[in-house]
Amino acid sequence: MRLGLALAATLLAAPARADLDFVQVTQAQTSAGAEGLFGKTWVELRGSKMRLVSGYARKVEKKGRTPDPRRRVQILDVKDGTRTAVDPAKKAYAVAPLGPPDYGHGLEAALGRGETARRIVRHELKLEKAGGTRKLLGADCERWRVTVTMRLTALNGREEAARMEQNLWVAPLTGELAKNLMELIVFENAYRAGTAGSLSPLDHERYQVREAAAYLQVPEGQLAAVVSAVRDKLRELPTYPVSSSVAWWRDEGRAVRPPEPPKPAPGKALGDVRPKQPVPVPPKPLLQPRRGRPAFRVIDWRKEERRIDGMMERTRSEYGDFPLGGLNGPLPSTTPAAPRRPRPIPGRQVAPRFEEELRRILTDLVAAEAALEAAAEQVQTSAPFFEIFAELHGLESPASVAESHFALPPTYKKVGKVD
Repeated sequence: MRLGLALAATLLAAPARADLDFVQVTQAQTSAGAEGLFGKTWVELRGSKMRLVSGYARKVEKKGRTPDPRRRVQILDVKDGTRTAVDPAKKAYAVAPLGPPDYGHGLEAALGRGETARRIVRHELKLEKAGGTRKLLGADCERWRVTVTMRLTALNGREEAARMEQNLWVAPLTGELAKNLMELIVFENAYRAGTAGSLSPLDHERYQVREAAAYLQVPEGQLAAVVSAVRDKLRELPTYPVSSSVAWWRDEGRAVRPPEPPKPAPGKALGDVRPKQPVPVPPKPLLQPRRGRPAFRVIDWRKEERRIDGMMERTRSEYGDFPLGGLNGPLPSTTPAAPRRPRPIPGRQVAPRFEEELRRILTDLVAAEAALEAAAEQVQTSAPFFEIFAELHGLESPASVAESHFALPPTYKKVGKVD
């Protein structure tokens, strides 16, 4: 039942429009922490417009200097059908048709294993309620799990398997949080209609399809269609997931077992001994299981997070009044006032808790795989090749966002592209 009767009733009872001011924090990393991405996206929503101010840091292991954190400022206007990328440092902006926002330092180059060599021939997905609750945004959130299994066909006809596992923490339909979630759902539905897609602006960070497709060597469009089916399935949830953990796996040689060798017919005489049939040997797994410790090494992002917070604070002086609405209340009057104090970034200093949560998730995943391995020696990997953890902060608070936050300063120059 789509969204449930309770959700539908809440949507009808929701106010015509409410402002939103919150943050999505994202942490992604590859197996054993060889590569990683940490992002913080400040979201402001007013009517048909959403502004995303993001900072992204990337870590590279044994590949030279780590890139500096990068900033992205983007305005999505569903009514006008545009996406505006802004560079406050250069006082420039570029306008393009409404589409997926850029989420910074992608890891597709690091994960890429060559040209497209496989196709997704079929997939199955399952959504189920899991045990446990967590306190998020001041509410007790229930845990749900979605599992997607995929069959891949290589150019030589060999079949392989891949899967995606997503743990979701779903907020209840109560209080101010419910009103804000309804407003977010309304905007995301309008955005999907405007882009003819199934992913919301924040979903691109949560799933990172292009990175997973680069590793699996499948067309990005095919994997995006699978994730779109997942998002359609999530409409059955009682409300909106405010925390998400996505694990991408590739199970080489696991799902398609080699055919059993034919059993020799019984000999007709005691001396009739038939030669033993050769048993096919499955290919060597890409990731060898590591016993005794998790295959992932969680990256410490605290230093990078402080730099990203500084970049967001700097956006205030470069973009005029941008950070002064929302959680701090209405904009100040035009009369002279005391010097501005730095506005706290919602979700500041979340990296240590992210590390703890991600480590817990990975420990559970590795333990589950170890149990499967002990029960049946078919498990070829002990960890996903890519893990993404995303969570919302500050959405439970009322906000007031001025229309001027979405206006471009008159001194900014329109250009063809913003790097």
